[in-house]
Amino acid sequence: MIRQKMIMIIKEQIRKKLFPGAVIGVTDPEKTLFEESYGTFDGERKTTLDTIYDLASMTKITATLPSILLLIQDGLIDPEDPVQRFIAFPDERVRVWHLLTHTSGMPPYSQAYRYKDTRDGILKEIQNEPFRAEPGSSVVYSCLNYILLMRIVEAITGSFSQFTSERIYNPLGMENTQFVPQNTGNIAPTSIRNDGRLRGLPDDELAYHLDGISGNAGLFSTVPDILKYARELLYPGKIFSQNILNLSRREWTRAIPGDRKGLGWMLWTRRSSGGCLLSENSFGHTGFTGTSLWIDPEKELAIVILTNKCFYSRHQRLEEMWRFRRITHNVILSSFE
Repeated sequence: MIRQKMIMIIKEQIRKKLFPGAVIGVTDPEKTLFEESYGTFDGERKTTLDTIYDLASMTKITATLPSILLLIQDGLIDPEDPVQRFIAFPDERVRVWHLLTHTSGMPPYSQAYRYKDTRDGILKEIQNEPFRAEPGSSVVYSCLNYILLMRIVEAITGSFSQFTSERIYNPLGMENTQFVPQNTGNIAPTSIRNDGRLRGLPDDELAYHLDGISGNAGLFSTVPDILKYARELLYPGKIFSQNILNLSRREWTRAIPGDRKGLGWMLWTRRSSGGCLLSENSFGHTGFTGTSLWIDPEKELAIVILTNKCFYSRHQRLEEMWRFRRITHNVILSSFE
């Protein structure tokens, strides 16, 4: 029954050119329950379960957040540590947890890539960003927070991409998850930039100009790989302790105006992209390119949706994508009661 429903829902979105295709997966703590590919990834070639997608902001919770959590677990970071302990930063009041919860006061984005032509130049501009608000005054979703967190990981470990591979993807068997993928034949393309279609390079401008390796975006992966990661979140033990995951899922912004946030995670609300049937303790994240991961610890289910919405449009049709995600989650959750 779920297969027929999903085919109907996704074919309609393909017909409307919300995206050319999609791959969807569902898992419990032990095994994959549902895994299907639909449509094409470029208007011609069919998607497969191994089609690689630009995760966009899902990078925040599949690379940056787990790196920070592992460093907390290792005793090398405390959430109350000032950012200044690790990298040059002008405000001594900003703590690591402020970055994780988007309460640091950093603005949502930076145009530094327009006037700085090196990775180091862009990163220095972000670290010295002058348009900052009072830390802890409100929740303002900012890619800059996660670029700063990447810098902290680099300061401690030496290499962000190497650390994520060695401590996260290799232990979990996530063989197709990486920054700057070299084999681009099975990668779902996104936007057109500089008169060429992006394939294997981040759709996000900052990640693109940071040579493809960033804490806010830039990671590429597949549904089977993200399901492996999701199983670790549902039933930890390979890389995480249960206590460290519990820490990340708490509501850290309860007394701060704005969206409910854990450490890194979007927490469920009635308007969540994960739909209305998730349990109240559910947590997840989306990506600008049309990707998402939601975890429901009470139902012991995780749902992954990967699309390349940016193939057709970037800043348009966001409401349509939000509604598609909600309907898809509602259908899936109704099928696995």
